[in-house]
Amino acid sequence: MSISTKVGAEQALAANADVEPIRMTQAEATGVALTKWLDGHGVVHSGVETIAMGLIDTKASRDNQARMIALVSASVERFTIAMKRGDLFPPIILYFKGNRLVILDGNNRHEAAIKAGHKTISGIIISPDTPSEMIQLLMVEGNTKHGETPSLEWRLRQAQGLVGQGYAITDAAEACGITASQYNLAAAADKAIARAARMGIQGFDKLGKTLMQKLGTLSDDKVFHAASAVVIETRLSQPEVAELIGRLKKRGSEADRLQLLGELSDSHKVRAATTAALNRNGNAKGGLSSPKNAVATAVGKLLKVDPIALRRSVLTEGEHNEVKKRLEEAADKILVLQVELEGVRFD
Repeated sequence: MSISTKVGAEQALAANADVEPIRMTQAEATGVALTKWLDGHGVVHSGVETIAMGLIDTKASRDNQARMIALVSASVERFTIAMKRGDLFPPIILYFKGNRLVILDGNNRHEAAIKAGHKTISGIIISPDTPSEMIQLLMVEGNTKHGETPSLEWRLRQAQGLVGQGYAITDAAEACGITASQYNLAAAADKAIARAARMGIQGFDKLGKTLMQKLGTLSDDKVFHAASAVVIETRLSQPEVAELIGRLKKRGSEADRLQLLGELSDSHKVRAATTAALNRNGNAKGGLSSPKNAVATAVGKLLKVDPIALRRSVLTEGEHNEVKKRLEEAADKILVLQVELEGVRFD
């Protein structure tokens, strides 16, 4: 039985011209697509039938949803107008809990039907012998494919829940509308977060998932702790972290790896201290206190740099490119200043 009202379609369209009609295929509207979906999972069901609204336990249905919020108000409002207009909707999916029916898929449609004043609704009832794990899978997959698409974070969490119930990663990922690679990345990041939390590494959970996953590949706890601290402190980019991890794994011992990380941390601290000193000495009340002092300070610090120490302190390609760029800029600036000084005349 299709959901309709006594209001003529043309009158309803005129009254609600600003609301787009619900567009779907005949297979979707008649439930063919849904029955095929259930059949594909081997779920025994009643087929499409007309269900009295009084048989549905509304509270249990809303509480039963995988989403934190069972209803999307904008969807309910749009569906309500469309139902009053006479638009067709796919059947909802339910299962018996005692002598009442609980909605597995279709809470927004059910709420809209209530608001539209319908006494019955088109639905499909699955067998009471359906395992609870399958019900959970259908609920998550239904939310992902048939309703408002949930956030990626929600879908990842639901996929992890399904894997925890025994489903294969590929099946759980497909049900939640994600790739196996996305699932594996999130799982590795979560594992790294838990590891960092046990070690008391502050700020690790603020890193991106890819950085967490890469750091998590470091099996030695001391190296993992030190590398995480360095990445958080220096704010290395993803390519720089990937390069760092590669260099760490080439070092033969834990001591060598920790030494490399110590050198990287020290070089970062030196750069930060130099920048702070230049800002203090060369910037007063928003402007240079004296061009002569700025030149003397900057050149003085540059002359103190040990070339060999500089080469050893550059640990990544990104650092190499940045230092080279700054030196070229400094050389250009020095040339400009020299030319300007050549024009000075003392009578």
